[in-house]
Amino acid sequence: MEDELSESQQKQAYEAIRAGIIHAAYRPGVRLPMKRLTEELDLGRTPIREALVRLTQEGLVYSVPHSGTYVSPIDLHAAESARYVRKNLETAVAVECCSRGGDVILASLGEVLERQRVAAASRDAQAFYTCDGCFYRRLFEAVGKEEVWLWIDGLSVSLDRVRWLSMLTEKFDWDAVVAQHAAVRDAIEARDANEVCRLETQYLNGLLAYLDVVRERYPEYFAE
Repeated sequence: MEDELSESQQKQAYEAIRAGIIHAAYRPGVRLPMKRLTEELDLGRTPIREALVRLTQEGLVYSVPHSGTYVSPIDLHAAESARYVRKNLETAVAVECCSRGGDVILASLGEVLERQRVAAASRDAQAFYTCDGCFYRRLFEAVGKEEVWLWIDGLSVSLDRVRWLSMLTEKFDWDAVVAQHAAVRDAIEARDANEVCRLETQYLNGLLAYLDVVRERYPEYFAE
């Protein structure tokens, strides 16, 4: 029981710090003092230390001897690699959904779309971001590939950091993203695999479409 509690707290610390980095609560170059993290997360030093080791291995933070742990800048190579993986796997999964179809998956996607429309209308970045990931997770779940989605989500953190900053710029087109997702849902309902493939390729090719705007607006987030 004690081991399970320790593992749960380590997971809680890891997910909280990771989310803070993705959502720019912890900016690149910022030091993450243990005292600050224990107070913010209401957790002990051990699970936080273990979480930081894992985040260091993933390249999200780095340690400076006799100084502390700092947030890493965004790795653009990793972001592009994640986009490439997502493009190939998510397109394949969405096409597979065409052959399976069914009212359950269509209703599930429709529910996510409605929540994303509400988030877009209110410019709620957090809710919008959550719905964006949820839409694709539902596709993977529909074909029994949830573990593959979790793997993709784990390697997409650099891409997710860019996507988050994109939503904070004036040029981000909230309604266009919702429309793209709605079109994918409709193509799945029509069992039009070619259209699903076209839409997914178009959407996933554009995941870094706002990169130049983001780099101009937030240059401190990127390594020179």
